[in-house]
Amino acid sequence: MTKKSKQIRKRVPKTKQSPTKYLDLMNFRSPEEAYARVKEMASDLSDDQHLIRSCIFDLHAAVELGLRRILFHTFKGQLFLTSDE
Repeated sequence: MTKKSKQIRKRVPKTKQSPTKYLDLMNFRSPEEAYARVKEMASDLSDDQHLIRSCIFDLHAAVELGLRRILFHTFKGQLFLTSDE
């Protein structure tokens, strides 16, 4: 065996990332400031308008999922129809 193969490689510790790394990127001083500013940056909707918007997105996703299931079961006989011809 060579000297190099006998040596045990030391683990290099990963550098710890700052918990405020992303706050620093946006120049925020605190998480509270980030929450307030991100809401302003995202839109100027009121809390009620945000709630209504979220409900609409949830309903849209549920209807889309239901339609996908219906279409799958409607056409699965044709989609997976195979023959040796």
